[in-house]
Amino acid sequence: MASKLRPRQPRGMSLCTRERLVLLSSIRVLVVEDYEPFRRFTASMLKGKPDFQIVCEVSDGLEAVQKAKELQPDLIVLDIGLPTLNGIEAARRIRTIGLRSRILFFSENRSLDIAAEALGTGAQGYVTKSCAAGEFLTALEAVVQGRQFLSSGLESPSAPITYAIEQESRLIRTRCVGSLRLSDVTRHFRELANDPVCPPHLDVFLDLVETTSLPQSDQLEAVREEIEAVRARVRFGICAIVACGDLLFGMMKAFEGLAQQSFDKIRVFQTAVQAEKWLELQRLSAQ
Repeated sequence: MASKLRPRQPRGMSLCTRERLVLLSSIRVLVVEDYEPFRRFTASMLKGKPDFQIVCEVSDGLEAVQKAKELQPDLIVLDIGLPTLNGIEAARRIRTIGLRSRILFFSENRSLDIAAEALGTGAQGYVTKSCAAGEFLTALEAVVQGRQFLSSGLESPSAPITYAIEQESRLIRTRCVGSLRLSDVTRHFRELANDPVCPPHLDVFLDLVETTSLPQSDQLEAVREEIEAVRARVRFGICAIVACGDLLFGMMKAFEGLAQQSFDKIRVFQTAVQAEKWLELQRLSAQ
């Protein structure tokens, strides 16, 4: 009886080595969830995606930090309400030890304040468990592609954008709170252009410190076009933008490059103090 043929392995390569090479081509995921039904749900969703490989499942925040350091996964799916160490503190410790793993928070907490604190650790996404069925896979794809994801299940703020026009100094102070959508941005500029107390020429101080999500980076061009349309009514001079957090800062730096022609001068800062000083200096030098 002829023996069954076995696929020939490359010379000098063991089966174990080949398996490691397969894993290297996958996105290695650490799942951190203390509630077993949701841990099973997360695992089942990931197992349905051939490009994701679960390397470990843990149910404790402190153990999550230890396993992250040991395994150095590409992605960590992280709950917030964990024993020993909550998820937000675990994420902070993971960043402290220098790991570059992407982090997707998966929590039942729907508070925008909690989501903002979670994303402030350097995490890339936040999904509420109430929206898991429709958003979890979308969030995974966004996070691994380097885009930010914020769940639609979060409590909506009553006024995501507010502004005050200082007529005497011809300055508009705009503050964004919570989740910010492209429609919010375009509506804001249209309201500004139609505001009867808005002077024909003004400077801008844009505060994004409390913003948990911005339009996706591929929508920034649409925002720039909206500003150009408003310029028929309002001319913008100097623009200082405060955007703390790496993702917001990076996105606003990209916007700074796009919007150079829309303002006399535009600059992005990570603290309000820096932005205020720069804005004051530029306004004094323009007099």
